[in-house]
Amino acid sequence: YGKSELVGKSFLIVVPESNRENMTHLHDKFIRDKREIARSWQVVDKAGRVMSISVDTAYSDQIFDKTPHKITFVHKES
Repeated sequence: YGKSELVGKSFLIVVPESNRENMTHLHDKFIRDKREIARSWQVVDKAGRVMSISVDTAYSDQIFDKTPHKITFVHKES
């Protein structure tokens, strides 16, 4: 995926169908608790291939016009 295909979109587009319910639950918990997380996850690319990524996520209401935002950094694992 290119940047424009992901920014502002639901992260669920890269989550395998079998894990979407769990990831939705974890996302909602993150938004509620506002706690930073760092984990490795399995995702699928545009061609449907599974890959591992490392994700660091933070919550901030001090940037981007002072509205709450979830900020996510993603790194492909080798």
